[in-house]
Amino acid sequence: MSSYEERVADLEVSTLTDQKERVDKLRKNSYYQQLQKGIADKREVGKQVSKKEDVNQVRHQKHKPQLRSSFKWGKDKKGEYILRPEAKKHIKSPRLAVKSADHIANFLGYKIDLSGKTSELMGRYQTLYVEARSHNYLMARFAELKFGMVSMILSLLGVSTDELKGLQKKALKEALKENEVLFAQNEYNVELMTIFNMGRDTGRLMVLQETAKQLVEQMEKLGGKGYYSKERIFEIKREQVQKILQELIQEKQNLEFLRDFQ
Repeated sequence: MSSYEERVADLEVSTLTDQKERVDKLRKNSYYQQLQKGIADKREVGKQVSKKEDVNQVRHQKHKPQLRSSFKWGKDKKGEYILRPEAKKHIKSPRLAVKSADHIANFLGYKIDLSGKTSELMGRYQTLYVEARSHNYLMARFAELKFGMVSMILSLLGVSTDELKGLQKKALKEALKENEVLFAQNEYNVELMTIFNMGRDTGRLMVLQETAKQLVEQMEKLGGKGYYSKERIFEIKREQVQKILQELIQEKQNLEFLRDFQ
């Protein structure tokens, strides 16, 4: 065998060895093992679905690991990639579900079926009950006026006082839960701006600070006076910073996996 052929043979052996080491390194990687476990779980779900669906359709399903970024990336003035995190959007207020009852009202001798409107009025009753405790004075007074009118109508329709009190308790419970979620989201955005040195946007930071004050005031009007103590606010801040840290760690793992194995 000539020296040239020997070098080619050595190169092929070296290439196969490098590929084997690369495969071994990939299989030992903890993040890769986690992805493989996710793929195995999806395949198991696919097997269960195949019992109910057409077998030929299930065979063509492909399970690929999806690496979803928790942050958005951009470029700075120098053309280098940087993280451009976005603030979390506030959740929408949940609509409270109430059951309607059959009610027939008499007006000037005429019978009017209001069974279809009772459920809507009950939902409106709960919404106004919460709005009457708004941090906005004018909004609260206006909602309080409408709340009294809807309460009177429901009473005329035969809704008992106990039922109205039950609606108030449900509305209050949901409002307290929503207030906690919104306050946590607001603190997440504040900490996000601080960590990524976005505090220079003073206008946006002032809006977040004002939102926090409004949520604290609303919590007090909902009966949670003193709920947001210094200790609780500090704990909420700590939880949100920990949440951001976990998202950054996940982003780091995604990038390392893409760099090493794709």
